[in-house]
Amino acid sequence: MYWMQSVGVKKMITQSELKDVLDYCPDTGVFTWKVSLSYRGKAGTIAGNKRKDGYWRIMIRNKMYYSHRLAWLYVHGEFPICYIDHINQNKSDNRIENLRDADTFSNAHNIKKFSTNTSGHKGICWHKKAKKWMARFKCRGKVHYLGVYSNIEEAVKVYEENAKKYHKEFFCV
Repeated sequence: MYWMQSVGVKKMITQSELKDVLDYCPDTGVFTWKVSLSYRGKAGTIAGNKRKDGYWRIMIRNKMYYSHRLAWLYVHGEFPICYIDHINQNKSDNRIENLRDADTFSNAHNIKKFSTNTSGHKGICWHKKAKKWMARFKCRGKVHYLGVYSNIEEAVKVYEENAKKYHKEFFCV
């Protein structure tokens, strides 16, 4: 079988090889071992481990794979061209309905607000010089300044209208 081949160049796993060793439940996003490949990966047990950043990884044939990329391969028969976006922003939620193929820019749109955010809203910050709330967003590498506003609600409204228009289905609050 494929996992017994001599280890040389680590080729990417195929859908068929993946299905030989793992079961995937699209409703839960969980992989379980079909066969025992090591003392850690016993048949019937949950495959992989969760990293500190929330992503699940699985070691197969001495190569580490992200579970969300394996889920895409398992269901669609090929690895994604670029990125897999977690629609609900939960990096450990690998249900197929929560995953979508994304390019670099689209994947960057669906992110949570930064921990350094002081306004409580994405795309909104306090402009010290103007003493008003500034709205802006980034799309395809270009920053779009949307103006400064006396009240935060107006800045949020302008930000959300414009970000939705540019980010489309990848827009998130």
